[in-house]
Amino acid sequence: MLGLERLDEFGLHIFGDANPADVFCDRKPMIVTKTNGGYLLSWHIPGVSKDEIDMWTKGENLILKTPKYVRNMFLPAVLAGKNITGASFKDDYLRITFAGRDAPTV
Repeated sequence: MLGLERLDEFGLHIFGDANPADVFCDRKPMIVTKTNGGYLLSWHIPGVSKDEIDMWTKGENLILKTPKYVRNMFLPAVLAGKNITGASFKDDYLRITFAGRDAPTV
């Protein structure tokens, strides 16, 4: 089976009877807010517990590793070069706090 037939089969497997054009999630995947003395990045990561998450920054990237996947995200410009000062997990959101000042360069 090739072409459109295979694509139809795949679509049925993924969406079932649902319309693929419907909105399946209305949450913002990421929210950045300014806090007293820094910034808070809230990243929606469902299906993972706090104990399964390992993360670090490398340049302008935030790397998140779980048993299921590794995600590499470009940080918004306002967060690039800032130190992570803490993290927590609440309501499927990883909440990462960043210092207000840029990290020292080595």
